[in-house]
Amino acid sequence: MNWEELLCDSSRNTIMIAVKLIEENPKLYNNFFDFSMIDNGVYGQRSGRVIHKLAEKNPEQVKPYISAIARKITVAKSEGLRRSFLRVLMDHYNELEEDDLGLITEACFRWVVADEKPAIKIYSLEILYRISNLYPDLKPELMAVIESIMPHESKGIKSRGRKMIKVLSKEINI
Repeated sequence: MNWEELLCDSSRNTIMIAVKLIEENPKLYNNFFDFSMIDNGVYGQRSGRVIHKLAEKNPEQVKPYISAIARKITVAKSEGLRRSFLRVLMDHYNELEEDDLGLITEACFRWVVADEKPAIKIYSLEILYRISNLYPDLKPELMAVIESIMPHESKGIKSRGRKMIKVLSKEINI
């Protein structure tokens, strides 16, 4: 299968054609997943969107790949691939092994304070919040990071940050 040919553009229609093809031929999933791990520019971004859509439609299908996604996301060059994989991990964070959970936690904190696109920051904040429900000791650190970045962020991140601070404050009894 020539995945680059299939993912000739980034339209929703193209992504959904790839999703349907993989759903109809489950043996292609491994091959496609390997292709998405290459992180080859626009094809990495497009393949990430396909993986995200596949995970939305059939969460069980992505479970065997969660660890690989967690490891790849921490080194992915493509912002689009990271964004799509973060969206997958938002729903599957609780399936990560402890080592992978540590990698994701560290990466998400790094992306929140770095010069990243708002979507990367917002998805990272959401994952960090969800992880903090597994490890409540992270809540004060998450709240401190949110407070430190808010003055310099976009309206969307400020809005999300205010909501998270309000929830975190109640959860840690401040």
